[in-house]
Amino acid sequence: MELPVFFSMVVRWIVLPRINQAQMGLAAFVIGIAFAESTCFMGLFIFPAHRSDLFILSMLGIIQFMPYFAGRFYRVDGNSL
Repeated sequence: MELPVFFSMVVRWIVLPRINQAQMGLAAFVIGIAFAESTCFMGLFIFPAHRSDLFILSMLGIIQFMPYFAGRFYRVDGNSL
């Protein structure tokens, strides 16, 4: 039931730090957030008894993707590397 959030955490904390290109970083970012969001949808449609728990878990998964890591893809003058 919490497997999508686990995959989201793997993408955020293992895959994203190893990516050196902005385009690939964006793709991994979107995939990771999609995994986190799918937990909420599982709570709505598949496990309605656990809707609140899965919603909170989904929000925590999404919050970890705050894009403060994205600054390493850009120079100070605003141009991408």
